[in-house]
Amino acid sequence: MAVMKKVPPRLVLLTGFGPFPGVERNASGLLVRKLAAAAKRRFEVYRFETAILATDWDTGPAKLAAIQTSRSHLLALHFGVSRQARGFVIETVGRNERRDAEDAAGCRPQSSCISEDGPARLFTPLPATGIVARLTVGGLAATTSDDAGGYLCNAIFYQSLAHCSAQNGASRAGFIHIPADLGEPGAELSMDDGVRGGLEILAACLDQRGRVGT
Repeated sequence: MAVMKKVPPRLVLLTGFGPFPGVERNASGLLVRKLAAAAKRRFEVYRFETAILATDWDTGPAKLAAIQTSRSHLLALHFGVSRQARGFVIETVGRNERRDAEDAAGCRPQSSCISEDGPARLFTPLPATGIVARLTVGGLAATTSDDAGGYLCNAIFYQSLAHCSAQNGASRAGFIHIPADLGEPGAELSMDDGVRGGLEILAACLDQRGRVGT
């Protein structure tokens, strides 16, 4: 009798950030843990891994690189906070640049670019407009953006897109900005809203129909 091969679970990486100057409570780090727990229940055929990245020009990207080179991810979805965000901001472009700004360790980037020989811009393969439509139908504010800033959010996004590009499409990456006050008393979005929105984003990304266009 033929032995059936066990299909390995498909791995999804969810990352958030730790504190940084001016943001002692980083909602993205809190969100990804709650989102992963909810996602395990909703998407049983997938396995979810979380990582909280230091908002540090050296250790944050280094930790992501170590994770992504040690195991294969179908999807890497990164979350970060923005004081300007009023809902979910689906980033579409990673830029090969770093702003001259202090990180959580009080250090500044050693170079103005992320990759000396990398392209100026990399684009997410995720269905950004479809994600926005899905969130909007669910009553959650959402928009797309082509500028993830020049801080660690953009650095992680660009690095992850570059890694996925090197995998020839075997993995995909996206970046979501959420309000810095997510889950705080009086905030427009509760943490439950954040988890609900995160689940819809995952559904759009993991749906085969959501893989065409942005």
